Amino acid sequence: MMAVSTSNSGENSLYQTYISYAGSGQHLPTYLAAVNAISDEIAKSQQPLTTLSEAIALVASLSDLLKSSLSLTEALAISPGTGAFQKRLVTTLNRPGTNSHKSSTPAGSVEDTKKTIIETAGLCVEAASAAREQISTYGPRLIIDGNSIIVPSYSRVVDGLLREASRSGVKFQVFFVADASESSSAKHQLSDLSDFLQGQNIGQCTRAVDSVPELVQTDPPNLTQSPQTFTLSQVFVLSGAAAIFASGGALVSLNAQLVATAAQRRGVPVWIAAENAKCVKEHDFVLSHGMKHRPAEHYSGKAAPAVPTVTNRMQLGRIAAGTVTSFITEEGPCNSCAIAEESLKSWS
Repeated sequence: MMAVSTSNSGENSLYQTYISYAGSGQHLPTYLAAVNAISDEIAKSQQPLTTLSEAIALVASLSDLLKSSLSLTEALAISPGTGAFQKRLVTTLNRPGTNSHKSSTPAGSVEDTKKTIIETAGLCVEAASAAREQISTYGPRLIIDGNSIIVPSYSRVVDGLLREASRSGVKFQVFFVADASESSSAKHQLSDLSDFLQGQNIGQCTRAVDSVPELVQTDPPNLTQSPQTFTLSQVFVLSGAAAIFASGGALVSLNAQLVATAAQRRGVPVWIAAENAKCVKEHDFVLSHGMKHRPAEHYSGKAAPAVPTVTNRMQLGRIAAGTVTSFITEEGPCNSCAIAEESLKSWS
C-alpha cells in the first residue's frame, strides 16, 4: 500500500482542511467534509500516481490518516463518506477508456488521474445531495395531520422532510429539543427551519432535554390554534444520523440518543432518516480503527493554529437496533433487515 507521509505538518494540513469544510461556514455534513478534505490534499500532493493501485492506495491512506486524527466516534461518522468515495473511485478508474484503467499509466496521465479523483469527490457530494432531496419527498406520506414530532437535534434530512410535509398542507406540530452541543451552523439552519415552519402555520416549541420523558408519556399540548387533536399515539421521534449500522442501529447526536432511549421506554416510535451511503459495518470499523485513533488534543502545542475542533463540538452516541422503529432512506421507509440487505449490495 502506498505510504503517506505522517509528519506533523502533513497530518495538520489534512486535519485543518477537514475542519474548514466541517466548520460553521461550509454547511457540509462531516462525512462530505472528509471527502472534500481528502480531494484537496490529493490536488496538492506531489506523490506520483502511475498505477491504478497507487491512486486507490493514496485515497485509502489519506482516509486512514484523517480518521487517526479524530475521536473514534467522529472517525466512525466520516467513514460512510470515505468508504463511498473509495468505492466510487474504484469503479471510475476501472472504467474502460479511463487513463488510470491501465495497470501502469504514462507520466502525462498523472494529472488526469488526479483530476478524476477530484471529480469523483464532487460526484460523492452531488449523490448525497440527491439522496437527501429524494428522502424529503417522502415527508407528505410519512407525516400526517395530527402528528406531534420530537426532533432531538438539527439534521438536513429531517429539515427536508418537515419542509415538504408542511408545503403539502399537512398540519402537524414539532417539539425541538434544545441541544447545547450543536454548532453555530446547525443553530442557524435550525432557526431558518423554524421561521419557515412558522410561515406555514406549523406549531412548534423548544423543550429542554430533561423534559422529554414527560413529553413522551403524556398527551402533547396543542401548539396551534386549530381544533386538531394531538394524541400520544401520533407522537414519534424523527432524527438524522451520522452513520447507520448494518445491524440496525445508528450513530446519532448525544441528544438524539437520550431522546430515543426515553421514547423507547414509553413505546414511542423512533424514526431515523439518513442516506444509504451512511451505512457502515460497525464491528469491522472498530476492530480496524479503534486502537489507532487520536483525539483532537493530539495537536495541541504543535504547528497547527488554534482552530475550533469538530470533535469538541460533536457529541455522538450509539442507539441499538431495538430502539429504531424504522429508517427512512432514499429508497423509502425500511426496517433494519432492508438496511442490512442494502449494505450487502454496496459492499459486494
